[in-house]
Amino acid sequence: MAKLPTREDLTKDADLCVKCGVCLPHCPTFALHNDETESPRGRIALVQGLANNQLSPTPKVRESLDHCLSCGRCESVCPAQVPYSRLMDGARFILPTTPARTVRKRRLTARLLKSPRILRILAQLARMFRRTGLHKAFGPDSAAGRTIAWLPESITIARHTLPVNAGATALIFPGCLTSAFEQDIVDCAVRIGERLGVVWQEPQKSLCCAGLYQHMGEHAATGSLMTMAVDELAAHPHLPIATVLSGCGKSLRENLAGADTRRAAQVRERLVDIHTLLLQSFDRKFEPVFAPAREPVAVYLPCSISAGQQQHLIRLLNHVPGAQVHVISRGFGCCGAAGDNMTTYPDTADALVEPLITEAVGLGVSRILIPNLGCAWHWRANLRRRNAPITVCHPLQWLGAHLKTNDHAGAGAIING
Repeated sequence: MAKLPTREDLTKDADLCVKCGVCLPHCPTFALHNDETESPRGRIALVQGLANNQLSPTPKVRESLDHCLSCGRCESVCPAQVPYSRLMDGARFILPTTPARTVRKRRLTARLLKSPRILRILAQLARMFRRTGLHKAFGPDSAAGRTIAWLPESITIARHTLPVNAGATALIFPGCLTSAFEQDIVDCAVRIGERLGVVWQEPQKSLCCAGLYQHMGEHAATGSLMTMAVDELAAHPHLPIATVLSGCGKSLRENLAGADTRRAAQVRERLVDIHTLLLQSFDRKFEPVFAPAREPVAVYLPCSISAGQQQHLIRLLNHVPGAQVHVISRGFGCCGAAGDNMTTYPDTADALVEPLITEAVGLGVSRILIPNLGCAWHWRANLRRRNAPITVCHPLQWLGAHLKTNDHAGAGAIING
């Protein structure tokens, strides 16, 4: 497990900031609030003040820091190369950056995440409430109402782990919530990969990227989950590790970098976005794999997916004959889901996703593809509140629905969102 950073470490990173302001127009929360304390530059100044005991952790200071979405947009344009993500993670780990009521809520969420069985029971209850109309008894802005609105209409639960295969060519990393709620995404990935010659292996233990714990500032839990992941993933030293969700891939990379061990670094080097791996496999396959698309589709590219991964995903989608792929590009640069931000600060999260929803509705598409589960759930809830006739699904579900089979060359059914 990585050692905790010190206040001196935080000060050293924060002092790299030259206060030039290049980051400001790229920050979603600054664009939304037009408040210096809601910008990267402002938050760096707050961390400096807290680390040097020159600033008291007032509720306003804590909330300003806690509002950071960890989208990484500022870091990608910073001319001084301030390690902003590392700085904010370190601040969350050792400084009082989170309001007390938020800490309590996040710890309850963490306990739920540790029990996939409880999560599945809650998911089944939510589906029953929605299908029977009982969900109308909950206000749309209540915690129960929002939870019911997030979840897909059809919930597919993990039924099995792929058997150990000595001839495996890739390891698939589903993510804990995918296995608990939307196993269909993994099933589609397996079917597509098999058609492209990929022989899959799945970790024999349920692994977590620790993204939520990282965002919560839970250093011990983050380290424990990374130790478990490294132990399991290092058992397959020669296989690429394909992450199904963009958020899991980003969190794994950041948390493994923080682990600071040779084994963790070796595992990190093998991480690959699943769309990149499938595209590489597709480029070696010459026979038609997908049936023609029947209607245009939109895709939202979360801030957790890199520029290279974005290009690979779009190229993969365009391998479907007749595909018309519209990329959602407006808004503030982040949909606001951001770990548990959509539950902790729902008003901010809704304001950030609003212009994106408007753009999607204006395109007139009936389906939007989102490669990250938290973003997909946040979009789904807001589309339902608008009564917008748009279904949300993962790109792999859309590709899986267009996968040719031996007895049927047309597009199949897509799990409703």
